[in-house]
Amino acid sequence: MNILIISAAGPISRKVTERLLNETDDRPVLFDHDAKNRLLNYKDNNQVPITAFNFLDGNSRGTLMKVQDVV
Repeated sequence: MNILIISAAGPISRKVTERLLNETDDRPVLFDHDAKNRLLNYKDNNQVPITAFNFLDGNSRGTLMKVQDVV
C-alpha cells in the first residue's frame, strides 16, 4: 500500500516512516517542501520515493494524492 507522508521531515513523520519500513510491507511516499535537503537519509532507499513540490498548488496536490492509498 502507498502511504503519503506530508511534512515528512518532521519528528512525528520520521517516526511513522521508520515504523512503516520496519514493521510493514507498506510503501511510505515522503513529501516535504525541501525534500532533497531535509530527507537525505532516505535518498538511497529505493523503497521510499521522495517528492518535493508546492503542496499548496491544488493541481500538483491532486495528482500526487490520486496515486496513494492512504494520505
